[in-house]
Amino acid sequence: MSNYSKDEFVKETGLSEKDINELKEAFVEKYAELKGWDSNSLTQEQLTEIYQQEDYKKAGLLFS
Repeated sequence: MSNYSKDEFVKETGLSEKDINELKEAFVEKYAELKGWDSNSLTQEQLTEIYQQEDYKKAGLLFS
């Protein structure tokens, strides 16, 4: 897990918290579609799987 605080992360990436949240939401939708899940009614197990994905955890780093 990263040692960045939210403020340091925003400073490092140049993205606001809102931007990062939008990237995470987009990832959830794409991941759910890939798995054949309904992104509007995910189970706790499905959400846990999504939250464990590196691309979810590091949303925004690809754009920095």
